[in-house]
Formats: sequence, structure tokens, C-alpha cells
Amino acid sequence: MSTTGSGRRGVRTLLALAMAASLVAMPAAAVGATEVGSDDDELWYFEDTGIPELQQTATGEGVTIALLDSGVNPDAPTLRGADIVGSEFSCPDGEGTVNGLHDDVSAEHGTYLASILVGNGEQVGDQPGVPGIAPDAALISYDVVTEDPTGIGTDEEYTCEDSTELLRDTILDAIDKDVDMIVTATGFSLRGEAATALIQAIDAGIVVVAANSNVSELSFESTSNSVHVEQFNGVVSVENATQSGERADPVTGPWVTILAPGTGYINYGRGDGTWDERKYSAAANSPASTYVGGVLALAKSAYPDATGDQLIQALVRGADGGNPDLVRTDENGYGFISPRTMIATDPATLPDENPLLRDAPQTWPLLEDFEDGVFTDDTWDYPLEGDAASADGTTAPSADDPGSAEGGDGSPLGPVLIVAVVLGGIVVVGGIVLAAVLVARSRRRS
Repeated sequence: MSTTGSGRRGVRTLLALAMAASLVAMPAAAVGATEVGSDDDELWYFEDTGIPELQQTATGEGVTIALLDSGVNPDAPTLRGADIVGSEFSCPDGEGTVNGLHDDVSAEHGTYLASILVGNGEQVGDQPGVPGIAPDAALISYDVVTEDPTGIGTDEEYTCEDSTELLRDTILDAIDKDVDMIVTATGFSLRGEAATALIQAIDAGIVVVAANSNVSELSFESTSNSVHVEQFNGVVSVENATQSGERADPVTGPWVTILAPGTGYINYGRGDGTWDERKYSAAANSPASTYVGGVLALAKSAYPDATGDQLIQALVRGADGGNPDLVRTDENGYGFISPRTMIATDPATLPDENPLLRDAPQTWPLLEDFEDGVFTDDTWDYPLEGDAASADGTTAPSADDPGSAEGGDGSPLGPVLIVAVVLGGIVVVGGIVLAAVLVARSRRRS
């Protein structure tokens, strides 16, 4: 949901105070320690779920993933050699551009998620590397975070304001580039032409994977005018779980699709500019959603003839080691992701229809919107057409109307993860953040 400029500034100020207090209260973690707030093993999400054995036959080759996040630094040690490009867009207000590839501190979260997807696994100095789930997939990075995600510790200027048009152009560009899936963990809302563009992507067979909020109180309901991306009808909505299956403050709702590993990840940030500073985080939905996107890319690589809808069928039918009757709950979705079970059967043998499309009250977009190809109450022509931005910097058309894209993410520098960590251990700061949320009604996700 959109906020006024003063509301955004208020949220940034309170988040800055929250982060500052958390940094004072939390001791620095030693290199090689497991993640804060968890006794889980490092890389359990990779090793225990069978990714190495699955990579013997599929590595993501031939699959293209659009990552809608905070931008990516392709020169980070964890990503050297990966197939990553970015797209550049004119800001809708006509001032400046936004590029999916950069090395600003704001790119830490996008770089973290990109490393989970296509990381090279190589050591970072004398520290462990980050092995990608689908290391041979092609990645297109889009920066859709239009304000400082931390409110502290950065001098970078964010040249684009929140914008429906920027999201619309980003999604249309991903469609034009024939991506297989869209992965996002930024928590934006879609309205108007941006919502229509995502309908168009889903109708085109693109799998869309999105992270829930880490904090249940931040999971505000969508409306018929503005739909949070993880609640968008037909989208794979991801909740995280620990190695033992535990979950803290889970988001529940009819949109929840799947549980996935949210701990055990290794993360590096910019630090003094070398991008080898170890970061630590609590359980989060950002890496969990990226993990799901990586597993779907493995399945697509193993079975290139499978459609996007059939990949989603394989995901939900393979949950918990096998869920052929598609049993689900609002808390656990269809269950915990099982890559081995999911990829054991050719998805092309499954029904070619999206099992996540719901015909129920308070569910948007409506099924008729998918049939018409236009978001509720909007009247423009379908399909939308936009000049695709290219990796060499060609820009897409810009517009003026402000929209509802909401920055924020769950990296160690992202506000939702900050909120999650603070709420987990610092009651006072947690109250500050919650107050910011209630005042500004600004959704943040990790």
C-alpha cells in the first residue's frame, strides 16, 4: 500500500532507530558461527534437501529467472562467472534511471538472493562460499526498490519514487525477454497497469514466486484496488521454516502456498567495498522464496517441455514427500517443499493448469480478470505493450502517476529482517517498528 512522502520519511527514521538499537544490543557474530536465533546447520537447506544429487542431472541450464529486488552486484565474489544481466529504466518521474546492476550498499539484498539462485560456491577469502540452487540458470536483475531499504548507513540516492509504472515496465520487460519465472521478496503491491502486467505474465505461463512478510502483523490484507504480490491470485507464496520445521510468528492465509528453508544460508555484504563481509540473519522468507525459485528452475531444466503451470503442480503435489490430493492449510500451505519428490516425476504428465488460482471471496485478481486479461475495474487495452528495456541500457517509456511499489526486504540491511530480529529479541525496538507500521501502514517484507 502506498504512503505519502512524509510517511515514508517517518518509517525510514524509525527503522533507522530500530536498526541502530539492534546493532548496539546484539553482539557481533564470529565468522563460521550459525545464524543468529537458530541452531540450524549451515547449508542444510542445500545438502539435506538433496540439491547436490539433483544437480547431477539438472543445473538450471536453459532457464531464465527475473529477480525483482534491490539490484545485484555481479562482481561480488559469490557471483563471479554467473550469467547475470540487468535492465535499465527511466524513472517514471522523468528524473534519472534505475539499473538492475550496481554495487551500492542497497544491492546487498539482491546480491544475497542472486547468490542463492546462481552462486558459484567458491570460497570467499578463507570463508565458505554460497552454492547456487540453479547455478547455470540465466538471471535478469531488476531494481524495484525505490527508497533506502534501511534508513541508515548509506549515502546512496534513490532516484525513483514508488511507482506503478516502474513495476509495470519491469514486468512487461520480463515477459518480452521470455523469462521462465519471476522471483521477488520486496513486498510491493500492484494496482492498475502493474497488476494487469502481472496477470499477463501469469497468463503467459511465467511462474511467479513471492515471499510473505516475516512478521504476521505486517501482512495487511489486499484490496480490490491494490494487491500485495504474495497474495496475488496464482502466485507461489512462500513461508519459511527452520531445519526442525519450527516457525516463529508465521503469516497465515488462503494465499500461502509452500514452506521452504529459511535458515542455514551464508550471506556476504559490501563492507569496505570488497563484498566479502560476512552477514548474519534470523529465519526469513526472502531466502526461502529464492530457494523455491531455484528448485523450480532445476525442475524446468530437468524437464524443459513442462509448462509453468505444470511446474507449480509438481511443486504442490510433491510437498511433504507427496501430496497428490492437494491438501493444504492456511498456515502451512501444501506443506514443506520436497525437491526430490518434486523432480522424481515429469511435470509434463501433470495437469496444465495453475492450481493456485482461487475462486473465493476477498481473492484478487478475480478469475474473470485472468480471462479478460485486465485487472478489476481497469479499462485499457490488453495486452499491454511496452518497449522492453535491454541489458545494454535502452530505456523503457516513463509515466507520471505515482503507484504502490514498496521497497524493503529481509537481508541483514532490509527493514523486515530488522523488524524480525528486533521483535525476536528487543521488545522496545520492536514496539518502535510496530508503531511505525501502524502509523505509516507501509508494508515491508523479507
